[in-house]
Amino acid sequence: MKRILILFNLIAALAGHSIAQETTLEGVKVSEDTLAAYPGGEQAFDQYILTGLRTTKAALAANVSGNVVIKFVIDENGRLGDVFITKKLGYGCDEQAVGLLRRMPLWQPGVINGKRVKTRLEKVFHFYTDNMLAADNAAEFSRDMLPAGPSRFGTQEQDLEKYLQANFVYPAGVQQDVADVLVIRFRIAPNGATDNVQLITGLGDAFDQEAIRVIKTMPAWQPKLADFKPVEDYRELVIGFKNRKPLIR
Repeated sequence: MKRILILFNLIAALAGHSIAQETTLEGVKVSEDTLAAYPGGEQAFDQYILTGLRTTKAALAANVSGNVVIKFVIDENGRLGDVFITKKLGYGCDEQAVGLLRRMPLWQPGVINGKRVKTRLEKVFHFYTDNMLAADNAAEFSRDMLPAGPSRFGTQEQDLEKYLQANFVYPAGVQQDVADVLVIRFRIAPNGATDNVQLITGLGDAFDQEAIRVIKTMPAWQPKLADFKPVEDYRELVIGFKNRKPLIR
């Protein structure tokens, strides 16, 4: 029986992430970085496809065989969503494959850094003219994180501005807000650390050095992810001031 073919290497995909810690999702313990999983694992998912998918009377009558390819999403709650057929076969086979997906039980959602994430999957359903012998009908699929996550500071967009306001020391000799902005560019390393800080537009030495200090000493970011692997990223901040507090423009 053809096994489900996973189109990426889990060990490589999770490189750079700690999987020692665990979190609890509705009573189920999972490692901190996990992929969306069908209940019971891959063998159970394989069996669900093998026993549930059959060709249609119309396809049999027309002697039609071939593949239906479907992309779909398992959301943060393990529910099916965003079903899209990328390769159709017709004769009712497309609807047969979609219907089988819609009847699936809830999945265990993917988890990255202790947070549930959406997972995109692509599945190939094989339709044959021999009434879909189960032993010949395993379906390949691939999956990856949705989206290939950008680097992120904290859990909300406002967290970065809150950090700047709490840590940026407004120069003592400047009594009023400056009208211009400060533009600064920096790298976010795969481990989340900030470095390679570059001043693009300055406001004078007191402002510039303080901005560089705050960027260099900030807590680690959640790094950008590509295929579950952390990679470097670059950010550019445009910082203005109101009531002597920095604001991200």
